[in-house]
Amino acid sequence: MNIKDIRVQLETVLTDVLGTYHLANGATTPAIAVRAAGESLPPGTTVTGLEVVIVRDPEPVLVPQYRQQTAGDRWTLFLVDWDGNTPLQTVAGRLLWSYPGSNAVLINVPRGVGPGAQMRVDLQTNPAT
Repeated sequence: MNIKDIRVQLETVLTDVLGTYHLANGATTPAIAVRAAGESLPPGTTVTGLEVVIVRDPEPVLVPQYRQQTAGDRWTLFLVDWDGNTPLQTVAGRLLWSYPGSNAVLINVPRGVGPGAQMRVDLQTNPAT
């Protein structure tokens, strides 16, 4: 599965809970982005609500299938609740149900520093058939 496909799928699965990016030019767009590690938002962009950040490069994982083994992908994404109002466990549960074999871990965020809450989700996708 390629990055475009995973982004479209995630936006579809989470469409009703995604926050909003407010761009420097005044436009708004759903708060879901593909970024490389350490890459930040463009200057002048702000976020409200739930932001989903997909790390650009997936990690390959072996998927046993009968006697043959093939590789699938593990995509790392971060659920970032900027307002402190999104139930991240519910959002993560939706992703875990949609992508069997995935897992989620809550990331501790000190109060008053950065987002209200954050979670890392390792999304397991099946190999191409």
